[in-house]
Amino acid sequence: MKSRNLRLYALEHPLVMLIALVLITVARIKTKRSDSNSAHKTNFILYAISLLLILSRIPWTKWLGLS
Repeated sequence: MKSRNLRLYALEHPLVMLIALVLITVARIKTKRSDSNSAHKTNFILYAISLLLILSRIPWTKWLGLS
């Protein structure tokens, strides 16, 4: 795609949000099945990755009025 904004809103944003949602779901299922510390550690890592993915695809320049 030639337009950076079009690519962000049409492709990158929805795709990354879907990946983050899948990671959150996997983390939740993994924690429900086991009460061990390793499951909670995995849960934390997957939630952290999901949060970083979500924050990376928010159009901050539009929200903050930088462009």
